[in-house]
Amino acid sequence: MKSPGEIAVGGIDEAGLGPTLGPLVFGATLFTGPAAALHDLRATLGTVVARDFDPSGRRIGVDDSKRLFTARQSLVPLELPALALLRPEQAELPATLEALLHDVTAAAGWPEWYRAEEPLATAIDAGVIAGWRRRLAAAFAAAGVACAVARAEPLFEAELNAGFARGRNKAELVLDRVGPLLLRLVAAAGDRAVEIAVDRLGGRRYYGDFLRHLFPLRPLRTLEETPDCSRYRIDDGARRIEIAFEVGGDQRHLAVAWASLCAKYLRERFMARFNRWFGARKPGLAPTAGYPEDARRWLAEAGDVLSATERGALVRER
Repeated sequence: MKSPGEIAVGGIDEAGLGPTLGPLVFGATLFTGPAAALHDLRATLGTVVARDFDPSGRRIGVDDSKRLFTARQSLVPLELPALALLRPEQAELPATLEALLHDVTAAAGWPEWYRAEEPLATAIDAGVIAGWRRRLAAAFAAAGVACAVARAEPLFEAELNAGFARGRNKAELVLDRVGPLLLRLVAAAGDRAVEIAVDRLGGRRYYGDFLRHLFPLRPLRTLEETPDCSRYRIDDGARRIEIAFEVGGDQRHLAVAWASLCAKYLRERFMARFNRWFGARKPGLAPTAGYPEDARRWLAEAGDVLSATERGALVRER
């Protein structure tokens, strides 16, 4: 039930836009509660959330995923904030990656190098993660805040390439996924006013036509369109919806930063499966994070175990 004065604040970000190998993953979060608590959510959760990774485990580090994690280091800085929050509607964390994503994408349709019959591997003891899920829930409750949505959605290589074949560019394919996520967050907000920040990708500045298509027949007002921020207001009856596309949104908004971490964590889990699958076919093959220079190295080293069909399926065209 909504209390008087409640609003909803959400964030959307991606991980894996630039790589040659691996999926592009989108993260989305939505928090509900008093406007005063949500407008400075980082301060509201200051006893449990910090900007930096805390090795002592007293607080969770939540910030731009590129700050907290670089390839080849421990997954802990990603894993703890992601698994403490993902699927907040469930008291217990799903036991497998497939279960974590069961309402997002059917595992039967995943590329074979991502499919595995295995528990969700964690670098942190499962009891610690479970304890943090309870601790976060208690901190939210104490502030009158709730996490209504925390999810991550992959866009696999074949889907990206199919979009390119239809004449879509990368920015358009990103908006094709961001649109449904915006609608999901707005719906999860109920009748609350909602403010959503999307981490802006590339140099695009104008999103009015995109939002008019997404919210047809609703009045839309452009609040600003600057090099750093494009902000719009949509009037949904008596409800106000504000959507902003911001450069560096993951540094300004806790909701965007947490979405960034969820997306990056999921991509890393998929890349771990990718590397195990191909490593089993060619022992000694060094793993890859999928970024262009190292992807070229990996493709050259893996060349004799890749069929032409596999190479075409796993290499992103752009």
